Amino acid sequence: MLALSLSLFLLFSCSQSDFMSDLRKTIKFYRCAPECIFKHAEITSKTIGFFPGCEEICGILNFNSNLDLSEEQLKVAFKKMHVLNGGVRIENTKLKNLDFFTVNEEQQMFGLDCYTGKLLIRNNSLLTDVRMLWKFFYFQSSSAECEMRIEDNEKLDASLLCDYGFLWTIFGIRVNGNLRDCGCTEHSCQVLFGGLTLLNTTAPSPSLSTITETRGDILIQDTNLHNLSFMESWEILKISDDGYTNHIAINIRNNYEMTRLGILSLKTISNIWESDYIYGNLENLNPDFCLTFEEVVLFLKFKLFFVNLQATFCNYTTTKLCHFETMENLSQNCIHIVGNVIIKGGDEEYLFKLRKVTHIFGTLIIKETNLKNLNFLSELSYMADLQGCPSFKMNALGLQFYNTCTILTGGLRLVNTSVSTEIDNLSNVKTIIGGIDISYTNLENLDFLRSVKEMIAFLNSFVIFRYLDAKLCDISQSDTPKTCQFHELSSLESECVYIIGDLLIDSGDEEYVEKLKNVTYIFGSLTIQNSDLVDFKVLGKLRKIANLNDQIPVIQIINNEKLKTIEHLKIKGTISKGFPTAIIEGHNVFKSTKECMLFQYNSRTNVTYNGGNCINRQANNS
Repeated sequence: MLALSLSLFLLFSCSQSDFMSDLRKTIKFYRCAPECIFKHAEITSKTIGFFPGCEEICGILNFNSNLDLSEEQLKVAFKKMHVLNGGVRIENTKLKNLDFFTVNEEQQMFGLDCYTGKLLIRNNSLLTDVRMLWKFFYFQSSSAECEMRIEDNEKLDASLLCDYGFLWTIFGIRVNGNLRDCGCTEHSCQVLFGGLTLLNTTAPSPSLSTITETRGDILIQDTNLHNLSFMESWEILKISDDGYTNHIAINIRNNYEMTRLGILSLKTISNIWESDYIYGNLENLNPDFCLTFEEVVLFLKFKLFFVNLQATFCNYTTTKLCHFETMENLSQNCIHIVGNVIIKGGDEEYLFKLRKVTHIFGTLIIKETNLKNLNFLSELSYMADLQGCPSFKMNALGLQFYNTCTILTGGLRLVNTSVSTEIDNLSNVKTIIGGIDISYTNLENLDFLRSVKEMIAFLNSFVIFRYLDAKLCDISQSDTPKTCQFHELSSLESECVYIIGDLLIDSGDEEYVEKLKNVTYIFGSLTIQNSDLVDFKVLGKLRKIANLNDQIPVIQIINNEKLKTIEHLKIKGTISKGFPTAIIEGHNVFKSTKECMLFQYNSRTNVTYNGGNCINRQANNS
């Protein structure tokens, strides 16, 4: 007897402790008005008189075996309450229904925010009607569902409970052990709640073959599965992503035996929130892993975006496909095209072949044509390229999902953000498709330095900087090809290919200009002045100039009285702080306006010719 009394005391003490903890958390989280807090641990005839007369109540409403009030008495006590912040626990009572909760007359809803509490309805032997739960509006986000359990109510038919009202939005609900249940969480029914999680498994449960619908995220990781064909009845996937949290709804990774998905029966993928996209991740699978064209069409239809998409297209398909080689060789009446479609000058006469195309499994490039519109692509709805990781959700998803990406699509944007060591997850990226915007971050190298290799990449890509707050990094002597620091031409080494510094050819330097015959890049400026040079054949290999000194022009050719032409100067791109400028003086060194304009275009500079521009060349020569 003593032992039994002690056990009951400990159980009561534990329950009381949990109640007080949940109540304190509720009061703090919702900043409840003191007069609208119900502070009692259970609802009975002794405590109901303390129930606040507020429309919005804070409290943990605990209905248990001590309840000695009828549904009608409870309805009177709760008549003003339309919103409850906290939780509801109905356990071991003789209640027959939940109609004592009162809905708002205007909206016909009762608001329950149970972020700090739970909704538990268990072991109520007479309970037969919980349809009031359909009129509950649950204040929550996709990442903050409160615990909901309707269990072991022996007379309750809950077979339709999960599909009406707002309960259909609750994916973590557990409805078990009642007269009839809706859904399951243990792979033994048709509707699977809580999503599908398979970790470290070699053989899936046979009961998964009966699942027709899953509600929640898919996580399949570190398994030996070859595919998902065991989900042979799976037709519907519903996920809950409000778009505000780091959320990968379909995450299939580190399954090194998986060679295909095999989701032949899946027809619908939907997000119950109005967020535009559903995010997936297919990462670290078998090198032979492929997606069928039917699977890709499904993903396109329901707007799936993949952080990692490490897959190829399968060779087998039931869809009629056209394989692209050239527009001339493309079949007529194509609807689905496989390959990278390239439309170039001269292809205009074949464009009628694209009028029925709805899907392109590859990329689309249109270049060097005389097209005025793209009406011939009016039926094109979807394109799928199995290369690259989309960057536009990087801040929300987190950089950890990008650690295996080699191609980043959508550019790279890090703005007004604190960049942590997670930035190292981008270390495998070799190609960025799109623009780069990095500003107002905490990156340490604020005195931004550019290396020779980086500058060469910018020069080769004809990048124009509006602002270039940078200096050139120190050059390693091991850099190849031969790189020389410029001080003066007489002391410059021979056979230089890259020159670092402002290259000056002045009066008396004519005998040393042969040293420049192999120069291709100047990381500085080019000034030729007061010389007796008649042409610049010796600089015939010079192609790029990057000038980080905003005090002097990129190119300056002045006071060279014997100069007849600069046609040998074949510069193909420049970089400077601000727009690159070239100041050129001389009599008829440009033989035509076209020659001047071509120099300006090829060098990517703004040419000032004898104080004017290329258009005024004739006047400038006089």
